Amino acid sequence: MFHPALNVEGGIFYLAIIAQRMKHCLILPFLLYVCNSEAQYPVFHHYTTDNGLPTDEVYCAAQDGKGFVWLGTDAGLYRFNGTYFQKYSCATQQSAAISGVVFDSGGNLYFYNFSNQIFVVERDSMFEIQSWREVRGTGFPNIAVNPKNQLYATSGNGFYCSDGKQYSWKKISGVNQSFRLWCDKRGRIWFTTQEGIYSVESAQLQKRLIQVDIAQKINYGNLFFAEDNSSVWLFSISGADVYKWNAGRFVPHSSLALKKALKDRKITDVKFFQNKFYITTYAGVVWYDAVKDEANIWYPNESFSSALLDEEHNLWLTTLRNGIYVVPERQFLVWNKELSGLPENRVTDVIAHGNHVYFSMQNGSVGILDVNANNLKCISTSTKADIRNVFYDEQNQRLLFNSNNTLYTWSNNGLQILLANVGPVKKMVLLHDGYLICTSMGAYKYSTLHESSTAQKITDAWARDAVYVPNDSALYIATNNGLLITKYSAQKLITDTLLNDVQVVALYHANNAVYAISFNGKVWKHTNYRFTKTYHLPTECNVSDLLVYDGKIFIASSVGLWRIDENTREFILLNRTAGLCSNDIQAVAVQNETLWLATAKGLQSLPLNFVWNKPLPKLYLKAIKTENHIISSTNNIQLNHNQALQIFPEAVTFSSFGNFRYAYRLNGKTGTWVYTNSSDTLIILSGITPGNFSVEIKAVDFKGRSSNIITLRGKMMPPFWQRWWFYLLLVLCGAALVYVIFSRYVQHLKKKQLENLKRLELENELQLARQTALKAQMNPHFIFNVLTSIKSYIYQNDKKSAAEYLSKFSDLMRSILQMSSKPDVRLSDELETLRLYIELEAMLLEPPFEYDISADDSTNTHIIKIPALLLQPFVENAFKHGLRYKKGNKKLTLHAKKIDGVLEVIITDNGIGRKASTVVQQLAPQTHYSFASEATAKRIDLVNSERNQKIGLNYVDLDEGTQVVITIPIINATE
Repeated sequence: MFHPALNVEGGIFYLAIIAQRMKHCLILPFLLYVCNSEAQYPVFHHYTTDNGLPTDEVYCAAQDGKGFVWLGTDAGLYRFNGTYFQKYSCATQQSAAISGVVFDSGGNLYFYNFSNQIFVVERDSMFEIQSWREVRGTGFPNIAVNPKNQLYATSGNGFYCSDGKQYSWKKISGVNQSFRLWCDKRGRIWFTTQEGIYSVESAQLQKRLIQVDIAQKINYGNLFFAEDNSSVWLFSISGADVYKWNAGRFVPHSSLALKKALKDRKITDVKFFQNKFYITTYAGVVWYDAVKDEANIWYPNESFSSALLDEEHNLWLTTLRNGIYVVPERQFLVWNKELSGLPENRVTDVIAHGNHVYFSMQNGSVGILDVNANNLKCISTSTKADIRNVFYDEQNQRLLFNSNNTLYTWSNNGLQILLANVGPVKKMVLLHDGYLICTSMGAYKYSTLHESSTAQKITDAWARDAVYVPNDSALYIATNNGLLITKYSAQKLITDTLLNDVQVVALYHANNAVYAISFNGKVWKHTNYRFTKTYHLPTECNVSDLLVYDGKIFIASSVGLWRIDENTREFILLNRTAGLCSNDIQAVAVQNETLWLATAKGLQSLPLNFVWNKPLPKLYLKAIKTENHIISSTNNIQLNHNQALQIFPEAVTFSSFGNFRYAYRLNGKTGTWVYTNSSDTLIILSGITPGNFSVEIKAVDFKGRSSNIITLRGKMMPPFWQRWWFYLLLVLCGAALVYVIFSRYVQHLKKKQLENLKRLELENELQLARQTALKAQMNPHFIFNVLTSIKSYIYQNDKKSAAEYLSKFSDLMRSILQMSSKPDVRLSDELETLRLYIELEAMLLEPPFEYDISADDSTNTHIIKIPALLLQPFVENAFKHGLRYKKGNKKLTLHAKKIDGVLEVIITDNGIGRKASTVVQQLAPQTHYSFASEATAKRIDLVNSERNQKIGLNYVDLDEGTQVVITIPIINATE
């Protein structure tokens, strides 16, 4: 029998074999890889420029009291909340690179750049401490802050302290040059110089000694300070020398494990978290447990600059060229191609037996991990076909696996073929009288695996998994058509099908029960020939394997590893965010209180009873705004009708790695939570119902846990038409309107009354004017003169003339009396009355006298109406003031014509004129008072007050005589 050499790192051995058919196995050539025995590392989330990090060169990280992580990088200072990077800068900054971030007790942030400038961030604003320029020496400073908020800085020309308020620097006497410094938990400041190590406590400077060999020379500027739970430590940047403060001096710390880990590594920083030192170097991270004197190296091919353990217990490792590694769980270890040298990342199956873990890979390789010896080796067939199942045969102490429809075995005899053309094996089970092999072409029972002729087909259905219960002699087979149960009875197989037409994916036997899970995530528990419990995964996913241990059900799925507590029925999901290397879990196994997972990104281990107990997210509000106003308080917010409220939330949750949501609801428990993505940093609330309102805002991490709730309270003002002042205004406006209407009505009544009074007064005045006009027409002197003339005709026995004039006088009186009772008369009647009047007046004049009364052909004197007795006073004036004093020929004309709807009457006489008449009347004795002109003018004013169109009057002084032009609006004129 041939025994291949094993455990040769990187060796490749080809075994020449002679095939023997029949009862002899085939010994095959294979590849054997002995991988790095210490190459298991924690899973990390990687922040680089590809996913938002401003630069891949990061120098330091520190966390403030609110939970934000501050990063000193080659591109400047950034604040990170787990989702977004916010940059800080100032105008006087001379270079971008930032390092040395420290905080004081008030939350102020101090740091420096590589141009020897020191900066501070106060109240979210960054500015330079200008006073440092006045005292600084060469190089760039190290800085530290003590509990009294005093700022210390090293320099090439001394060691300085600032009060932290006015930033006035005081040089510590006796120190000409300083390098590194540290503030311990007691508030002591430690720093190094060329001559040694010093401490400052209560303003007292003391030199500290290091216990070394007399011949050993120490480069004090080459030392790093650190502190564990009880002492201050010194780490040499190179050389692996470590010292611990003890009994008033630094003494060497002897640890072969630590010295071995630090050998040939240059230290960049040292931090102490959870009882371990984390030493970042240019060749990985060395963690050291001083109590157990254990040391290990993580990621030896990476250059790290610093470490930080945040409040959520995530370990941050900053690198000098590859961004930031964030390790959520240091106990979650992974073996993969990149870090551990596996030939393939995709692990398809995993089982555990004794101190070994066996796993298969998609490229046809099988890994064997000795957990105690921490030794990993991989074997690979020449076919490079994927392996879906590994099985450890306890009866023959050998490992079995299937590749390319061929069943292989691995043991001390090497790699051998057991069966060819066995089909695509999904599961193998050891029975009391043979083996069961589940394939996609059915399930087969073999009495021995060396002879294919012993195969007995149990089912044609696709068989995915099987378990054997020896106490009941029962065999359960998971098929695409249900759960097949086969029992042995009198050497016969009796089969029955449970869960008909259900695709059963995986089975597990524990606690005297068989557990089965279907493709849709439903779990059944079969006890005493009946199903007693069922569970259903809350998330739709593909399931692939099942494990029951210690009262808990573990389910491998495409979204991670589910854990169901059978007592509490609590569901917990572990996924990539929680610390797994992949969400795609193919198989799960348990060994020595450790879970082993076959994932798409490697083999992973984690504690069986692991508790994911991260702090809740923290929520802050960056700002509250309306469209054009910043709101400074979360209470008493007042919004106008339809005004939108803008809320800018900011969550701090690093454990969710961006996989969280914001949620808000209106009016407390009566409202419904509305969820938004973590990228939605603006919440706009519009359409808030008028009245008092409240808004609750929270952040929900990837596990559904809520942060603190911030509540905004305020009042949405109703529309102006629903406000009290508007109702009051309506009442006042209504009252004012009623008052105005009533006042207008009263005014209207008064006006109407006044108009009636005025109309009555006008009518009275008109009546009086008519009477006056009548009186003017019937002037006693005129009547007396006319009657005297008639009398003279009678004395002269001129009876004909007397009778003629007496008849005219009678017609004139009758016409005047008739017309005086009417407001308007026909123009023809007016002209006829004037003719009678003129003929009677002519009796009183010395002859010769002639007159003419005429009208245009277009003027219908029988239709046109004018105010009664309107023209007579003007004719009377012509006689009385013009023609009476005229010597010689006397002439009077009256002409009427229609022009644009207006009647124009022109009365012309050739008397002495108005000026001469005025002089004559002033000299002549006043025997009677004539008021015809005055009465006529007043009457015209009264008539004009009742009409829109007015009567016009114009006197024209001619060279001989006077002309009067009267314009009268036509009444009832038609043509």
